[in-house]
Amino acid sequence: MTAPTLPGRSGVPRIGYTGHLYTGRGIDFILELASLLPSFVHLIGGTPEDRARWEEPCRLSNVYFHGHRPP
Repeated sequence: MTAPTLPGRSGVPRIGYTGHLYTGRGIDFILELASLLPSFVHLIGGTPEDRARWEEPCRLSNVYFHGHRPP
């Protein structure tokens, strides 16, 4: 199996989070950190509703929401 290609510039660290995106999981904190870092942040998981709650207002160009992926 080949690893997926993730968006972002080469030479810039990529940070990942996998899991639920519901309130209380610290997604607000992750997005706050992403606003301070040049790293690319990839969030994988969440229901379509939870993903939309965070993704729609997010204006950070270094954050990518990938949605649910099978194990």
